[in-house]
Amino acid sequence: MPKTRKPQERAEILDELLAHGDWTGNELLERVNEKLQDLDEKTVDMRTLRRDLDYLELKGAPLHRPVKGDMTYSYDHKFSLKDVPLDSDELRALKQAINILRKVENFQMMDELDLIIGKLANRIHTNVPDNQTIVQFENHTSAKGSHWFSELFDSIREQTTLDISYHSYRYNEPKDYVLHPYLLKEYRNRWWLLGRDEATNKVLTLGLDRIQKFKVSKQEFKVNDLFHPDTFFDKVIGVSMDYGKSPEDIILKVNPVSVQHVESKPIHKCQEPVRKESDGSLIVKLNLIINYELKATILGFGDGIEVLEPLTLRDEIKLILERSQSQYR
Repeated sequence: MPKTRKPQERAEILDELLAHGDWTGNELLERVNEKLQDLDEKTVDMRTLRRDLDYLELKGAPLHRPVKGDMTYSYDHKFSLKDVPLDSDELRALKQAINILRKVENFQMMDELDLIIGKLANRIHTNVPDNQTIVQFENHTSAKGSHWFSELFDSIREQTTLDISYHSYRYNEPKDYVLHPYLLKEYRNRWWLLGRDEATNKVLTLGLDRIQKFKVSKQEFKVNDLFHPDTFFDKVIGVSMDYGKSPEDIILKVNPVSVQHVESKPIHKCQEPVRKESDGSLIVKLNLIINYELKATILGFGDGIEVLEPLTLRDEIKLILERSQSQYR
């Protein structure tokens, strides 16, 4: 279905046409609609065209309109919308967008993008007074390893196999891997790299904060036929996964004090309500692979959530809580 272009975008088409010729109203309408059709956009009528011409004039275009003896539209002198500076409202909006972007990204951006944003921010800060903050993000401490992001991003994009030295928390010494990188994923302000382990031909997940060093490998890159990035994490919370496990039905009892929280912000998108109890508690069902992050999420609710099924998970949570309680005796 064709899309409707905004006046600004149609004005850019008009600007290009008017900068290179004289047009009657019908000719101009025909050429504009030809270009819109080429872009799979909805065509416009003469009334809309006149409004777009008015918009051009508001932007400072030296528009010549039809008069007796010259029934064409054109520019009286050289002009281009591309040369029109941003007005204060546009600069203010752009400044707010940049401030939001800088708070969202907790990793080093690609050098080219960072340079562009730096130039824009410098111009905006020198032309528009500071505004009151209207969006504030949660501030986290930055995890180590974020400086690897740009290089790893390029390796995935360019399909480059890597030799990686990785120091897991479980081992005293770093271990070397040959990895075919496929995906960078963020979870709770940490970045993770997923790819094919050359030795096992299985998916390997590495935390960027534990990568010691890496370089381009001599191994030929193998394309990703192990998982689909858009669906791979549909049945898991976080990133850690035992790839031999299957999702299980997990039944939780949410105590009344936590019901509104769990209903307004589900534990996972697969969460389904089962029934409400007479005491106000809520029984919910999840279908997930049981992993560290799932258990941490449940424990984070304290006595607000009770695991009913499966019994293996219930017993594991119970054991963790008993150990925790013993530390406070």
